[in-house]
Amino acid sequence: MEKTNQPAIGEVLKRLRLERGWSLRELERQSDGSLRSGHMSQIEAGKVGEPSLSVLREFAKTVGVEFQTLMGLLYPDDRQDSADEEQQAMVLAYFSHLTPAQTTAALNYLKWMTTAAGAAGWS
Repeated sequence: MEKTNQPAIGEVLKRLRLERGWSLRELERQSDGSLRSGHMSQIEAGKVGEPSLSVLREFAKTVGVEFQTLMGLLYPDDRQDSADEEQQAMVLAYFSHLTPAQTTAALNYLKWMTTAAGAAGWS
């Protein structure tokens, strides 16, 4: 999902953390241990793939930004019209309330929908 005009996910997360004056260990402490400093270090350095939605939800909660705002920072796209933005906001709002297991199930369903087998059912 990386685009040339997008900042790297790790860079955005690091900037938000540093704006609060927090070290990685402080981020871990502020999240009550949910965001492990070692894992976040790897995300910030771009050494791991995209973080899970549950990590992004926890990060947003910990640093005090709305999940939708964080997603807008991570995935900016100036070409979207307002209807697309409203639909994306609705999807993000629904996903932000899912448990990690529900998120995985929903993502698997969406992946299935985009396959030939899934798409055939929508014809």
